Parts: sequence; C-alpha cells; structure tokens
Amino acid sequence: MCNSEYEYNSKVDNFEVKNSYREAYMEIISKTADLLKDIKMDNPFDASLAFEYLLWNGYFSKDKKLKYSMNNRCLALDALGADIMRGYSACLNNSDMLARVLEELNIPSKILNCYVDIESLPDDLRFFKVSNEQISKDESQDSKTDSEAHFAGNHAVTVFNYEDLDYVIDSTNLAFLEPCGYKQLNYLGTDDVVEIEKMNSVLMNYFSYNSESYELYSRESNEFEEILSNLSRQSESGDNKKLNKDFILSTYDKVLNCCINNTELFEAFHTDITPQIDTVCKTLKR
Repeated sequence: MCNSEYEYNSKVDNFEVKNSYREAYMEIISKTADLLKDIKMDNPFDASLAFEYLLWNGYFSKDKKLKYSMNNRCLALDALGADIMRGYSACLNNSDMLARVLEELNIPSKILNCYVDIESLPDDLRFFKVSNEQISKDESQDSKTDSEAHFAGNHAVTVFNYEDLDYVIDSTNLAFLEPCGYKQLNYLGTDDVVEIEKMNSVLMNYFSYNSESYELYSRESNEFEEILSNLSRQSESGDNKKLNKDFILSTYDKVLNCCINNTELFEAFHTDITPQIDTVCKTLKR
C-alpha cells in the first residue's frame, strides 16, 4: 500500500472514531434532556441540580462510578464532557455537559472559564456532599505557577440565560455564584472574588462546535461580551434577587426529593444509555 493510501485510510479511521464518540455523547445529552422533561425538572435551576445528582451518582458513567480527577482524561475539544462516560471528570468536563444538556432544553448556556482562589464553600450552600472516595488530588493540578493559572483560568462553570437574566452554576462544587462586578462573581455565602476569563471562555465554546469558522469565533466573542455586560448590570441593579439563599435551599430540597423518588427511573436510564457509554469508552482514547 502506498503512503498516500495509508494516510487516506488513517484519516478515514480517525474521522469515524471521532464521529463515534461525539455522536454517542450527543445522544446521551439528548436522552438526559428527555429524562429531565419526564420528571418535570426542565427549568434551568431544577435541571442543573438534577444533572448534578445524576453526574455525581454515576448515572452518566461506566460501572456507575465517577471520580474527580485531573489525570486520566482525554479532553476531546468537540466533546469535552465525554470523559464523564469514562468515569473521570473535572470542572471543564462537567460544565460542558451541563451546558449542552441545558441547550438541549432550549436554555441558552455556555462554559464560563474563570480564576478561583478559594479554599472552601459554605456547606449549606452545596447541593449535597460528594464522597471522599470520588475526589482525587492529582499532582498535575498544582503544576502551573500562580501567575500562569491566573492568566489561563483554573476553573470552569456554566452560565445560562433565563428570563433575560444570566445565572452561573458550578456543577463541580455543587454551588451557585452571583455577579459582583464586571468580570467578577462570588460564590453565594462568600466574599471571595471569582474572576471571569473572557478569552478562554470564548475559545472553549468555539472549539466545542468543532469548527474553524471565523464568523463563529466572532459571534462567540460578541455573545460573551453581552453576557459579561449583563452580569455586571445585574450586580449593580440587584435584578438577580431570585438567586438568594432561601430560593436555593428550597430548590435543593425539591430536586433532591424528586431524585430520590425516581431512583428506579434513573437506574433504567443508565441501562438505556449503556451502549452509548460503551461506545465513548471504546473510541475516546488518550
């Protein structure tokens, strides 16, 4: 076989493999949205929390096990959340999958890259506790210098638009954030400032479309400028009063009760998406 023939076949094989894991991932996204509709958890607040419950209880993962790990991931730019199916995830994986699920529910949503310098969050403002066995502290997390991490951002969350307001949720730390200035957020219940990294946010969302279109990049940049302006305006006007401790805690209770009462349905859901999980695990390689 000549080199050109080999190169052509390699490209075809790579395309088919790439298409396989992405299609399987997107099918899981679609089925997740359908599940949330079935249990009437399809407004963005309920959907985000129900997603967190499904995520951390392993319903998207092989063997129904998920571990927070900076290592062991593939980070395919066109399907960032697909590592979740393999049983490993960190903030970028989680925020991508949640954004895609919300989009499937017709809720405008994006990955938001940021820089976080915070040790802990108030326990009563986390959705629930993740077991210690699910958290892996890898050496690679601390490999960047502080200045490098600050420039690039060290965390990813999800921003969604609902009734003309923008809201931010952290599906990794199971908490909501609120705007406190231009390009700045606070975790509810803290005064620690989270700084939004616009350029990285644009790039992460642009790459997720698997496109090289300048028009798309320009559109993403403009949309993020609008999101940042909207969040800043909300912090000044207090328009985001809905996002308060009482509302969050009552929503936590409602969603948690719904999830506990639908355990059998969630088990059936995991069985239903197992073929897609297997496809991701077989075709998404490091």
